[in-house]
Amino acid sequence: MSYASTLWPAIPALPGRGEVAVVRITQRAPRAALRALARRSVLEVVRAWGFLAANLVEEATGPRLNGCGDLCLSLSYVENEIWIAIAHGSSVGIDATSVAEFEGMRDVAQLFLGPSAAAMGSPEAFAEAWSRHEATLKYHRLPLREWDPHTPKAPRHLTVRDAGFAISVVLEASA
Repeated sequence: MSYASTLWPAIPALPGRGEVAVVRITQRAPRAALRALARRSVLEVVRAWGFLAANLVEEATGPRLNGCGDLCLSLSYVENEIWIAIAHGSSVGIDATSVAEFEGMRDVAQLFLGPSAAAMGSPEAFAEAWSRHEATLKYHRLPLREWDPHTPKAPRHLTVRDAGFAISVVLEASA
């Protein structure tokens, strides 16, 4: 899997099988406005790809694309950023996490990422592990929850650092 993000308002290329289109939007606005912007932007992208009847169905774990064949969607919000992942398949997960130390970071790591995560000493390691964890939960359409040894694993993932963030994308295993 390769990674490239498109800075909004540019429209990325329609991803092929096993690929993901990632759109990054930078906008200073309240959370509700960012959510609305993300949803408008998703629809603009998929309609530009020819899915003119596309719409979003709101579910407990986030919006789902409808009218777009097998395209699936995941969203992440951090600071003044929106990260959008669109891929072919039954599911995709994306999460962006700021690379920044904060008070209680080790406690949060142990509580949500597991006993071995408490030894994480750097903000970079925490951000990468946290973004991979959240993207995996989103892929499986599960809510954020404390660490559990039975939490499903990511079938395929990629974590990169971009613009001061750790960004993780989880996709279906290659066929």
